[in-house]
Amino acid sequence: MNSDQMKAWKGGLNLSLSSGARDRRGLTIVEVMISMVLLIIIVGAFYTGTEIAYRGSTLDAQRVAAYGLCQDRFEQMRGGAFSDITYAKYPTQAVNITTGTGLNATNITTGILSCTISNLAAPSRKMITVTARWNYRSISNQETLVGCLVDRTAAASLQGTLTGVLILNPTGANPMQCLLTLPDGSTLNFASITNLPKIGSTAYMAQHLRVQVGGAGTQTTVQYNYQPFPMSNAKQWDIDDPQKFRASFKYVTNDIWRVRLTGQGVVISTP
Repeated sequence: MNSDQMKAWKGGLNLSLSSGARDRRGLTIVEVMISMVLLIIIVGAFYTGTEIAYRGSTLDAQRVAAYGLCQDRFEQMRGGAFSDITYAKYPTQAVNITTGTGLNATNITTGILSCTISNLAAPSRKMITVTARWNYRSISNQETLVGCLVDRTAAASLQGTLTGVLILNPTGANPMQCLLTLPDGSTLNFASITNLPKIGSTAYMAQHLRVQVGGAGTQTTVQYNYQPFPMSNAKQWDIDDPQKFRASFKYVTNDIWRVRLTGQGVVISTP
């Protein structure tokens, strides 16, 4: 091996050793810092997403619980006497907003339950607004329920969903006024209804029904907006809606007829 070959061989060896040394070297400080920044970004994004999801689920649970408190208060008013719907009876108060019931009840937070009561006339009604307020992470939140309660003992005119059955002559008293206006303008009074063939049932799409039930007491099988609606036998009742009211007459026994009432947006009034 001559001197030129020896130099070439040494140069190749040095090149090989230099390449191997570079392959075995560690990360530079710049690469480490870049890796740390990327890791911080990824962990931060994961934590932020988890925190947002947790806050959202917690607030949703609070809203459901708070609205449940509003419903409970409104049902208390509905179930009590109409004259008891007052601020004195239902004052503003601190409440626990909880999830679950009984031993599984968990107190989420505390809040304030309040209501506003507005008196309306013709017929006598009370517009009720029940509100639950609470703070979550220094942000004010509230849930509200609005409803109208009617003094059914003094109601003169109502409009809503009517369902149920009227018994025209529950005690076998003398025939009462009962007038059904049909879409063609013709009418059926109580006498003509009771003289119909006893075929079980006869249905009409009515435009207007005026009826005064025989006997004493009240009818308790009629509902207004799916709530019990006692109809006094001492009054005449007008029930009408040209498009939505249906009255189905069914003969039961001698001089006792049932009127099945169904309708959306039906107007009920006393002449």
